[in-house]
Amino acid sequence: MAAASITKREPQIQEIAKSAPRIATEAIIHELRNLFNSPNSVTTVPHALIISLFCLSSSLCWMDHKQLGLQYLRHVRMILSLLEMRSEYLSKQDQSLVRFFKECLIYEESVRSIVTSTREDISTLTEWAPATHPPYNFVLHPWTGVPPKIIALFGKSMSLCRRSRDTWRNCIAPTYELMWQTMLDINEAQTLEETLLSVRVPRLISDTSEEYTNKGQINLDLHNAAEVFRLCSLLQLYQTFPDLVSRRLPEKVGEGLNKVTWSTSLALHIAGLLSRIPATSIRCLQPLLCLGVGSGLRCKTVCTEETPPTLEENNSSNTILAVQDSWSELEDSDQQRFTDVDMAREFIMDRLRGFSHDPAAGPIIVLRELLQAVWSYYDTEAIPGSIHWLDVMADLKYETVFG
Repeated sequence: MAAASITKREPQIQEIAKSAPRIATEAIIHELRNLFNSPNSVTTVPHALIISLFCLSSSLCWMDHKQLGLQYLRHVRMILSLLEMRSEYLSKQDQSLVRFFKECLIYEESVRSIVTSTREDISTLTEWAPATHPPYNFVLHPWTGVPPKIIALFGKSMSLCRRSRDTWRNCIAPTYELMWQTMLDINEAQTLEETLLSVRVPRLISDTSEEYTNKGQINLDLHNAAEVFRLCSLLQLYQTFPDLVSRRLPEKVGEGLNKVTWSTSLALHIAGLLSRIPATSIRCLQPLLCLGVGSGLRCKTVCTEETPPTLEENNSSNTILAVQDSWSELEDSDQQRFTDVDMAREFIMDRLRGFSHDPAAGPIIVLRELLQAVWSYYDTEAIPGSIHWLDVMADLKYETVFG
Protein backbone atom coordinates (compact mmCIF):
# COMPACT_ATOMS: atom_id res chain seq x y z
CA MET A 1 0.00 0.00 0.00
CA ALA A 2 2.92 2.34 0.67
CA ALA A 3 4.24 1.64 -2.82
CA ALA A 4 0.79 2.11 -4.31
CA SER A 5 0.49 5.54 -2.73
CA ILE A 6 3.32 6.99 -4.84
CA THR A 7 1.56 6.50 -8.17
CA LYS A 8 1.13 10.23 -8.70
CA ARG A 9 4.87 10.71 -8.44
CA GLU A 10 5.74 7.55 -10.41
CA PRO A 11 3.14 7.23 -13.21
CA GLN A 12 4.95 4.29 -14.84
CA ILE A 13 3.86 1.99 -12.00
CA GLN A 14 0.32 3.33 -11.83
CA GLU A 15 -1.38 0.31 -13.38
CA ILE A 16 0.42 -2.15 -11.12
CA ALA A 17 -0.11 0.00 -8.05
CA LYS A 18 -3.84 0.35 -8.62
CA SER A 19 -4.20 -3.40 -8.29
CA ALA A 20 -2.54 -3.45 -4.84
CA PRO A 21 -5.70 -2.82 -2.77
CA ARG A 22 -7.64 -5.40 -4.80
CA ILE A 23 -4.96 -8.06 -4.40
CA ALA A 24 -4.63 -7.34 -0.67
CA THR A 25 -8.40 -7.44 -0.20
CA GLU A 26 -8.71 -10.74 -2.07
CA ALA A 27 -6.07 -12.30 0.18
CA ILE A 28 -7.89 -11.05 3.28
CA ILE A 29 -11.26 -12.34 2.04
CA HIS A 30 -9.69 -15.77 1.56
CA GLU A 31 -8.40 -15.74 5.15
CA LEU A 32 -11.75 -14.55 6.51
CA ARG A 33 -13.60 -17.34 4.75
CA ASN A 34 -11.25 -19.92 6.19
CA LEU A 35 -11.74 -18.47 9.67
CA PHE A 36 -15.54 -18.24 9.63
CA ASN A 37 -16.13 -21.52 7.80
CA SER A 38 -15.16 -23.30 11.02
CA PRO A 39 -15.65 -20.81 13.88
CA ASN A 40 -15.98 -23.55 16.49
CA SER A 41 -12.44 -24.71 15.84
CA VAL A 42 -10.79 -21.36 16.62
CA THR A 43 -8.26 -21.77 19.45
CA THR A 44 -5.67 -19.11 18.55
CA VAL A 45 -5.71 -15.44 17.63
CA PRO A 46 -5.27 -14.82 13.87
CA HIS A 47 -3.00 -11.89 14.62
CA ALA A 48 -1.60 -11.54 11.09
CA LEU A 49 -5.12 -11.26 9.66
CA ILE A 50 -6.18 -8.66 12.24
CA ILE A 51 -3.05 -6.56 11.68
CA SER A 52 -3.60 -6.76 7.91
CA LEU A 53 -7.16 -5.50 8.35
CA PHE A 54 -5.96 -2.60 10.48
CA CYS A 55 -3.24 -1.70 7.99
CA LEU A 56 -5.59 -1.74 5.01
CA SER A 57 -8.22 0.29 6.86
CA SER A 58 -5.63 3.01 7.54
CA SER A 59 -3.80 2.99 4.21
CA LEU A 60 -6.61 3.05 1.63
CA CYS A 61 -6.87 6.83 2.13
CA TRP A 62 -3.28 7.18 0.92
CA MET A 63 -4.55 6.54 -2.63
CA ASP A 64 -8.03 8.05 -2.24
CA HIS A 65 -8.62 10.30 0.76
CA LYS A 66 -12.36 9.51 0.75
CA GLN A 67 -11.68 5.87 1.59
CA LEU A 68 -12.17 5.57 5.37
CA GLY A 69 -11.54 1.81 5.59
CA LEU A 70 -14.64 1.24 7.72
CA GLN A 71 -15.44 -2.08 6.04
CA TYR A 72 -12.15 -3.56 7.28
CA LEU A 73 -12.79 -2.41 10.84
CA ARG A 74 -16.17 -4.17 10.75
CA HIS A 75 -14.35 -7.43 10.06
CA VAL A 76 -11.98 -6.73 12.97
CA ARG A 77 -15.00 -6.35 15.26
CA MET A 78 -16.45 -9.63 13.98
CA ILE A 79 -13.18 -11.47 14.60
CA LEU A 80 -12.79 -10.02 18.11
CA SER A 81 -16.39 -10.94 18.94
CA LEU A 82 -15.71 -14.50 17.82
CA LEU A 83 -12.52 -14.65 19.88
CA GLU A 84 -14.32 -13.36 22.98
CA MET A 85 -16.93 -16.10 22.57
CA ARG A 86 -14.09 -18.62 22.26
CA SER A 87 -12.12 -17.08 25.13
CA GLU A 88 -12.09 -20.24 27.25
CA TYR A 89 -10.25 -22.06 24.46
CA LEU A 90 -7.56 -19.39 24.14
CA SER A 91 -4.28 -19.33 26.02
CA LYS A 92 -3.64 -16.58 28.58
CA GLN A 93 -1.29 -14.94 26.11
CA ASP A 94 -3.94 -14.97 23.38
CA GLN A 95 -6.56 -13.60 25.77
CA SER A 96 -4.19 -10.73 26.47
CA LEU A 97 -3.70 -10.29 22.73
CA VAL A 98 -7.47 -9.97 22.24
CA ARG A 99 -7.55 -7.14 24.81
CA PHE A 100 -4.63 -5.49 23.02
CA PHE A 101 -6.39 -5.61 19.65
CA LYS A 102 -9.60 -4.29 21.18
CA GLU A 103 -7.68 -1.25 22.41
CA CYS A 104 -6.22 -0.87 18.91
CA LEU A 105 -9.77 -0.91 17.57
CA ILE A 106 -10.81 1.82 20.01
CA TYR A 107 -8.00 4.01 18.65
CA GLU A 108 -9.04 3.37 15.04
CA GLU A 109 -12.68 4.11 15.87
CA SER A 110 -11.66 7.27 17.74
CA VAL A 111 -9.97 8.51 14.57
CA ARG A 112 -13.11 7.66 12.53
CA SER A 113 -15.39 9.36 15.08
CA ILE A 114 -14.34 12.68 13.53
CA VAL A 115 -15.79 11.74 10.15
CA THR A 116 -18.73 9.41 10.86
CA SER A 117 -21.72 9.42 13.19
CA THR A 118 -22.95 5.96 12.23
CA ARG A 119 -23.11 4.00 15.47
CA GLU A 120 -22.20 0.71 13.79
CA ASP A 121 -18.93 2.23 12.54
CA ILE A 122 -17.75 3.11 16.05
CA SER A 123 -19.69 0.65 18.19
CA THR A 124 -16.70 -0.49 20.27
CA LEU A 125 -16.00 3.13 21.20
CA THR A 126 -19.61 4.05 21.94
CA GLU A 127 -20.07 0.96 24.11
CA TRP A 128 -16.96 1.80 26.13
CA ALA A 129 -17.98 3.55 29.35
CA PRO A 130 -15.28 5.61 31.08
CA ALA A 131 -15.03 5.42 34.84
CA THR A 132 -16.62 8.49 36.39
CA HIS A 133 -13.49 9.13 38.40
CA PRO A 134 -9.78 8.17 38.29
CA PRO A 135 -7.36 6.65 39.01
CA TYR A 136 -6.78 5.13 35.63
CA ASN A 137 -4.19 2.51 34.85
CA PHE A 138 -2.05 4.54 32.45
CA VAL A 139 -0.22 1.85 30.56
CA LEU A 140 1.47 2.89 27.33
CA HIS A 141 0.01 1.08 24.36
CA PRO A 142 2.31 -0.54 21.77
CA TRP A 143 0.00 0.44 18.90
CA THR A 144 -0.26 4.19 19.61
CA GLY A 145 2.13 4.86 22.49
CA VAL A 146 -0.57 6.85 24.28
CA PRO A 147 -2.62 5.23 27.08
CA PRO A 148 -5.77 3.69 25.52
CA LYS A 149 -8.11 5.39 28.00
CA ILE A 150 -6.85 8.83 26.97
CA ILE A 151 -7.47 7.92 23.33
CA ALA A 152 -10.93 6.57 24.20
CA LEU A 153 -11.87 9.77 26.06
CA PHE A 154 -10.82 11.77 23.01
CA GLY A 155 -12.89 9.50 20.78
CA LYS A 156 -15.94 9.71 23.05
CA SER A 157 -15.68 13.52 23.05
CA MET A 158 -15.33 13.70 19.27
CA SER A 159 -18.19 11.26 18.75
CA LEU A 160 -20.47 13.34 20.96
CA CYS A 161 -19.49 16.60 19.23
CA ARG A 162 -19.98 15.11 15.78
CA ARG A 163 -23.38 13.68 16.72
CA SER A 164 -24.50 17.01 18.18
CA ARG A 165 -23.41 19.00 15.13
CA ASP A 166 -25.04 16.50 12.76
CA THR A 167 -28.30 16.83 14.70
CA TRP A 168 -28.36 20.63 14.51
CA ARG A 169 -27.06 20.82 10.94
CA ASN A 170 -29.89 18.60 9.71
CA CYS A 171 -32.52 20.31 11.86
CA ILE A 172 -35.34 22.02 9.95
CA ALA A 173 -37.27 23.15 13.01
CA PRO A 174 -36.79 22.55 16.75
CA THR A 175 -38.86 19.68 18.07
CA TYR A 176 -39.41 18.11 21.46
CA GLU A 177 -37.24 15.14 20.43
CA LEU A 178 -34.46 17.48 19.33
CA MET A 179 -34.48 19.45 22.57
CA TRP A 180 -34.57 16.24 24.62
CA GLN A 181 -31.58 14.85 22.71
CA THR A 182 -29.78 18.16 23.21
CA MET A 183 -30.24 17.93 26.97
CA LEU A 184 -28.91 14.36 26.93
CA ASP A 185 -25.88 15.51 24.92
CA ILE A 186 -25.18 18.37 27.34
CA ASN A 187 -25.37 16.00 30.31
CA GLU A 188 -22.96 13.61 28.58
CA ALA A 189 -20.64 16.52 27.78
CA GLN A 190 -20.61 17.57 31.44
CA THR A 191 -19.74 14.04 32.54
CA LEU A 192 -16.93 13.78 30.00
CA GLU A 193 -15.61 17.21 30.97
CA GLU A 194 -15.48 16.29 34.65
CA THR A 195 -13.73 13.02 33.86
CA LEU A 196 -11.16 14.76 31.64
CA LEU A 197 -10.52 17.43 34.28
CA SER A 198 -9.98 14.74 36.89
CA VAL A 199 -7.39 12.88 34.82
CA ARG A 200 -3.74 13.47 35.64
CA VAL A 201 -1.33 12.16 33.02
CA PRO A 202 1.68 10.84 34.97
CA ARG A 203 5.22 11.78 34.05
CA LEU A 204 6.99 8.87 32.42
CA ILE A 205 10.49 9.88 33.47
CA SER A 206 11.76 9.95 37.04
CA ASP A 207 14.29 12.79 36.83
CA THR A 208 15.46 15.53 34.48
CA SER A 209 18.62 13.67 33.44
CA GLU A 210 16.47 11.01 31.77
CA GLU A 211 15.23 13.60 29.27
CA TYR A 212 18.60 13.46 27.52
CA THR A 213 18.40 9.72 26.76
CA ASN A 214 16.55 8.34 23.74
CA LYS A 215 14.10 6.46 25.93
CA GLY A 216 13.58 9.50 28.13
CA GLN A 217 12.88 11.75 25.13
CA ILE A 218 10.36 9.30 23.69
CA ASN A 219 8.63 8.97 27.06
CA LEU A 220 8.50 12.76 27.38
CA ASP A 221 7.00 13.05 23.90
CA LEU A 222 4.37 10.42 24.73
CA HIS A 223 3.53 12.21 27.97
CA ASN A 224 3.06 15.49 26.07
CA ALA A 225 1.00 13.74 23.37
CA ALA A 226 -1.30 12.23 26.01
CA GLU A 227 -1.74 15.65 27.62
CA VAL A 228 -2.48 17.24 24.24
CA PHE A 229 -5.11 14.55 23.58
CA ARG A 230 -6.70 15.26 26.97
CA LEU A 231 -6.78 19.03 26.47
CA CYS A 232 -7.95 18.72 22.85
CA SER A 233 -10.86 16.64 24.12
CA LEU A 234 -11.82 19.46 26.47
CA LEU A 235 -11.35 22.03 23.70
CA GLN A 236 -13.77 20.16 21.43
CA LEU A 237 -16.36 19.98 24.21
CA TYR A 238 -16.03 23.71 24.94
CA GLN A 239 -16.39 24.61 21.26
CA THR A 240 -19.46 22.42 20.80
CA PHE A 241 -21.06 23.10 24.18
CA PRO A 242 -19.85 26.64 25.08
CA ASP A 243 -22.14 26.85 28.10
CA LEU A 244 -19.71 24.48 29.83
CA VAL A 245 -17.31 27.42 30.08
CA SER A 246 -19.96 29.55 31.80
CA ARG A 247 -20.67 26.68 34.16
CA ARG A 248 -17.00 26.21 34.95
CA LEU A 249 -16.10 29.92 35.19
CA PRO A 250 -19.36 31.67 36.12
CA GLU A 251 -17.73 34.76 37.62
CA LYS A 252 -15.23 35.38 34.82
CA VAL A 253 -17.47 35.01 31.78
CA GLY A 254 -18.74 38.46 30.89
CA GLU A 255 -15.96 40.31 32.72
CA GLY A 256 -13.37 40.77 29.99
CA LEU A 257 -13.72 37.10 29.06
CA ASN A 258 -16.17 35.38 26.79
CA LYS A 259 -16.73 31.75 25.96
CA VAL A 260 -15.18 32.07 22.50
CA THR A 261 -11.96 33.87 23.40
CA TRP A 262 -11.43 31.56 26.36
CA SER A 263 -11.48 28.50 24.09
CA THR A 264 -8.98 30.22 21.80
CA SER A 265 -6.70 30.84 24.79
CA LEU A 266 -6.90 27.14 25.58
CA ALA A 267 -6.01 26.29 21.96
CA LEU A 268 -2.97 28.59 22.12
CA HIS A 269 -1.81 26.85 25.28
CA ILE A 270 -2.19 23.42 23.66
CA ALA A 271 -0.24 24.61 20.61
CA GLY A 272 2.63 25.48 22.92
CA LEU A 273 2.51 22.02 24.45
CA LEU A 274 2.43 20.42 20.99
CA SER A 275 5.50 22.43 20.00
CA ARG A 276 7.47 20.50 22.62
CA ILE A 277 7.05 17.32 20.59
CA PRO A 278 9.70 17.28 17.82
CA ALA A 279 8.36 17.08 14.28
CA THR A 280 10.26 13.81 13.82
CA SER A 281 8.68 12.12 16.85
CA ILE A 282 5.46 10.00 16.89
CA ARG A 283 4.60 11.25 13.40
CA CYS A 284 1.59 8.95 13.12
CA LEU A 285 -0.22 10.83 15.92
CA GLN A 286 0.75 14.40 15.14
CA PRO A 287 -1.67 15.13 12.24
CA LEU A 288 -4.58 14.23 14.51
CA LEU A 289 -3.20 16.47 17.25
CA CYS A 290 -2.68 19.32 14.76
CA LEU A 291 -6.34 19.04 13.76
CA GLY A 292 -7.49 19.05 17.37
CA VAL A 293 -5.47 22.17 18.18
CA GLY A 294 -5.94 23.98 14.86
CA SER A 295 -9.72 23.73 14.99
CA GLY A 296 -9.69 25.93 18.09
CA LEU A 297 -7.56 28.79 16.71
CA ARG A 298 -10.46 31.13 16.13
CA CYS A 299 -10.15 34.66 17.49
CA LYS A 300 -7.48 36.95 16.12
CA THR A 301 -7.52 39.08 19.28
CA VAL A 302 -7.22 37.19 22.53
CA CYS A 303 -6.52 38.62 25.94
CA THR A 304 -3.48 36.60 26.99
CA GLU A 305 -3.06 36.67 30.74
CA GLU A 306 0.22 36.55 32.65
CA THR A 307 -0.87 33.22 34.12
CA PRO A 308 -3.13 30.97 32.07
CA PRO A 309 -6.66 30.83 33.50
CA THR A 310 -7.63 28.13 35.96
CA LEU A 311 -10.54 25.79 35.57
CA GLU A 312 -12.20 25.67 38.96
CA GLU A 313 -14.61 23.23 40.50
CA ASN A 314 -18.21 24.32 40.19
CA ASN A 315 -19.59 24.14 43.73
CA SER A 316 -23.05 23.36 42.41
CA SER A 317 -21.82 20.08 40.95
CA ASN A 318 -21.47 17.30 43.50
CA THR A 319 -20.24 14.78 40.93
CA ILE A 320 -16.78 16.22 40.46
CA LEU A 321 -13.90 15.23 42.71
CA ALA A 322 -12.15 18.38 43.93
CA VAL A 323 -10.74 19.28 40.55
CA GLN A 324 -8.30 22.18 40.25
CA ASP A 325 -6.99 22.10 36.68
CA SER A 326 -4.30 24.78 36.62
CA TRP A 327 -2.68 25.31 33.27
CA SER A 328 0.31 26.87 35.00
CA GLU A 329 1.18 23.43 36.39
CA LEU A 330 1.64 22.26 32.82
CA GLU A 331 3.83 25.16 31.70
CA ASP A 332 7.50 24.41 31.08
CA SER A 333 10.33 26.89 30.89
CA ASP A 334 11.33 25.48 27.49
CA GLN A 335 7.78 25.43 26.12
CA GLN A 336 7.00 27.83 23.30
CA ARG A 337 4.28 30.24 24.36
CA PHE A 338 1.92 31.31 21.60
CA THR A 339 0.23 34.65 22.26
CA ASP A 340 -0.87 35.23 18.68
CA VAL A 341 -3.34 33.13 16.69
CA ASP A 342 -1.54 33.75 13.39
CA MET A 343 1.73 32.47 14.86
CA ALA A 344 0.03 29.34 16.17
CA ARG A 345 -1.66 28.74 12.82
CA GLU A 346 1.66 29.06 11.00
CA PHE A 347 3.24 26.61 13.44
CA ILE A 348 0.48 24.07 12.70
CA MET A 349 0.83 24.55 8.92
CA ASP A 350 4.61 24.28 9.08
CA ARG A 351 4.36 21.08 11.10
CA LEU A 352 1.91 19.59 8.57
CA ARG A 353 4.06 20.61 5.60
CA GLY A 354 6.81 18.47 7.08
CA PHE A 355 4.55 15.41 6.80
CA SER A 356 3.65 16.02 3.14
CA HIS A 357 6.30 13.65 1.79
CA ASP A 358 5.14 10.60 3.76
CA PRO A 359 3.01 7.85 2.17
CA ALA A 360 -0.01 9.53 3.81
CA ALA A 361 0.59 12.76 1.87
CA GLY A 362 -2.97 12.77 0.47
CA PRO A 363 -4.75 12.97 3.84
CA ILE A 364 -2.21 15.58 5.00
CA ILE A 365 -3.09 17.80 2.03
CA VAL A 366 -6.79 17.40 2.86
CA LEU A 367 -6.07 18.30 6.49
CA ARG A 368 -4.19 21.44 5.50
CA GLU A 369 -6.97 22.53 3.13
CA LEU A 370 -9.56 21.84 5.83
CA LEU A 371 -7.80 23.97 8.43
CA GLN A 372 -7.24 26.81 5.96
CA ALA A 373 -10.94 26.75 5.04
CA VAL A 374 -11.98 26.63 8.71
CA TRP A 375 -9.74 29.58 9.60
CA SER A 376 -11.09 31.55 6.63
CA TYR A 377 -14.63 30.98 7.87
CA TYR A 378 -13.61 31.93 11.41
CA ASP A 379 -12.05 35.20 10.25
CA THR A 380 -15.21 36.30 8.44
CA GLU A 381 -17.94 35.11 10.83
CA ALA A 382 -20.36 37.87 11.79
CA ILE A 383 -21.02 36.46 15.26
CA PRO A 384 -17.95 35.04 17.05
CA GLY A 385 -18.41 31.36 17.72
CA SER A 386 -21.29 30.91 15.27
CA ILE A 387 -19.34 28.60 12.93
CA HIS A 388 -18.30 25.11 13.94
CA TRP A 389 -15.39 23.47 12.18
CA LEU A 390 -17.19 20.11 11.96
CA ASP A 391 -19.91 21.81 9.88
CA VAL A 392 -17.28 23.27 7.55
CA MET A 393 -15.67 19.85 7.15
CA ALA A 394 -19.02 18.20 6.37
CA ASP A 395 -20.13 20.91 3.93
CA LEU A 396 -16.85 20.93 2.00
CA LYS A 397 -16.43 17.14 2.29
CA TYR A 398 -12.89 17.41 3.63
CA GLU A 399 -13.23 14.04 5.34
CA THR A 400 -10.48 11.45 5.54
CA VAL A 401 -8.52 9.37 8.05
CA PHE A 402 -6.57 11.98 10.01
CA GLY A 403 -4.55 9.58 12.16
